[in-house]
Amino acid sequence: MFELDTGEKGLPMFFKGWQLKVLEYLWSIQPSGANSREVWSHLQETMPEPVSRASVINFLQDMAEKGVLTQELKTGKGGHRGIYYHKYNETEFKQYIAEYIIRKLLNEFPVETQKALEVTH
Repeated sequence: MFELDTGEKGLPMFFKGWQLKVLEYLWSIQPSGANSREVWSHLQETMPEPVSRASVINFLQDMAEKGVLTQELKTGKGGHRGIYYHKYNETEFKQYIAEYIIRKLLNEFPVETQKALEVTH
């Protein structure tokens, strides 16, 4: 679900710069959501390098499938549009990531993870 880059700090450990901009944009406009075109347009204005609309759509759909975002389908001019909303605020999202990683470690390396958690407390 999340790729870990230990050379980074904070949320950039898990997301590319443009992906983090997508998440930050959705946090900034809450409680209203945005469709992929709105998110992509925001990226075009704020990122030094262009990001394809397909990449944005794939990222939004992936985050919705993973339960990080919610998607509401609305019918409008031109057909159906997905409106994406954050399921968590930034603090809750950071906790979600931490819990996900700990659960994954406990599942894969239960004894070693439990011992490591005991040391850190």
